[in-house]
Amino acid sequence: MKFTTKYKKRRNTVKLSLNIREKKITETMYMAPNNKLVRRLFFKGSSIREIADIYFEKSIKYNTLGYETDEKKNGKLIFIDFKQPDGVMT
Repeated sequence: MKFTTKYKKRRNTVKLSLNIREKKITETMYMAPNNKLVRRLFFKGSSIREIADIYFEKSIKYNTLGYETDEKKNGKLIFIDFKQPDGVMT
């Protein structure tokens, strides 16, 4: 499953992609007017929880920097629920 969120601020566009199957996040930044690629970063984690935490940290970072979400995903909020199997204590 893959979640992609676009953030825009003035001339910059940032695209955050969370790929749960590969446990990977891609952060891509473009600059207007012709969507020139500025940088692309990859994060790979050992667990889904680890990459989900990084994804939400990056999402919060861009929201606090004043970036606006370009796509709304039909009003749905991404929420990942981590359930422990019965009998497992953490």
